[in-house]
Amino acid sequence: MKNFREIEQLSAYLDGQLNASETVRVESRIKSDPELASVLNDLRTTRSLLRKLPARKAPRNFTLTRKMVGLKPPLPRTYPLFRLATAFATVLFLLSFSVNALSPYFSFGGAAAPVFGYGGGGGGDATAMEAPAATEEMSVQEMPPAEEAATEAAVPEATEEARVTEPTPEAFAVPKDVQPEPTAQAQPQELQPQPEVQGEAPVPAAWMIAFLVIGILSALAIDSFIKFCPRCAAEVTREDKFGMVRPVCPQCGWIYFQDPKVAAAVLIEEGGRVLLVRRTNEPFRGLWTLPAGFVNGGEDPAEAAARECFEETGLTVRITRVLDVISGREHERGADFIIVYCAEVIGGEMSPADDADAVEWFERGNLPPLAFKATQKVLLG
Repeated sequence: MKNFREIEQLSAYLDGQLNASETVRVESRIKSDPELASVLNDLRTTRSLLRKLPARKAPRNFTLTRKMVGLKPPLPRTYPLFRLATAFATVLFLLSFSVNALSPYFSFGGAAAPVFGYGGGGGGDATAMEAPAATEEMSVQEMPPAEEAATEAAVPEATEEARVTEPTPEAFAVPKDVQPEPTAQAQPQELQPQPEVQGEAPVPAAWMIAFLVIGILSALAIDSFIKFCPRCAAEVTREDKFGMVRPVCPQCGWIYFQDPKVAAAVLIEEGGRVLLVRRTNEPFRGLWTLPAGFVNGGEDPAEAAARECFEETGLTVRITRVLDVISGREHERGADFIIVYCAEVIGGEMSPADDADAVEWFERGNLPPLAFKATQKVLLG
């Protein structure tokens, strides 16, 4: 089976669209290649059958869409990510709301610990601290007159003695024959009314709001990245155009095409060594790669490769040939296509700059840790 290019050339030969030299070359190949002659006969038979069919004129606005043939249109590459983020945020929001709603009916913590005073013991009881003062006051009231006079006479001496020595625990001893009357402060603690403790919600309201916002924004991002037409500012719709669901302006007919991002890199070799730069930005910060960067709009890719090399290494290079074209975006901000050029140094002074903090020559057999699959493919094969 011949390839499409050869079949297309045979069709042009039957239509008489080839020049004299191309016609002679095709006829010589037909005579020497039986398979090519068989394909030519099949094309002639197909053309004759098509000419015998009745002519049908298709409507001017007829377009065969994927929906008509039962196929689902392809979705953007980030659609699964946003769908997962929406589902995850929704589940967390509903779970948080349920936990907060059921928290008054269920206990999520243990019993409250008793409150102790300083030292971790039971010295924090206010009743126990007030008991010595109350006992002392009662003993003073029940003293006989003679003892009271003697006490008043001994006050100056006791005062002078108190200045020299500190009170001892025996001074606060309670006589055995004296029973203090119960007071309101000395009542059991469990009889006193306790203030109601209102617990906080297990899940803060800020987290619930964050989950809700993430879910809404992710759902909106799934719907469309482009909301308005850049030409007439009308709100765009999403339609199946050219095999993919794209934002389309209903007013002026503008269609959004997501153009691929193109980067250019240079491979510079001297004496079996290769020139590499070390990245200062994420992703792959601290790893080594070829001097490379994005191609600006309207810029020649070869000139972009030389420009990026000068910005990162300080060296002026001359592009010699195209080495490879590598496709595939490795991360969200990466390029879809990378054009790798071979180059030679013609001037400048080697000095790292831009998004590179180091530039060095490395032997092919002693390469440092490399960033990007494209660099690994060029250097390691």
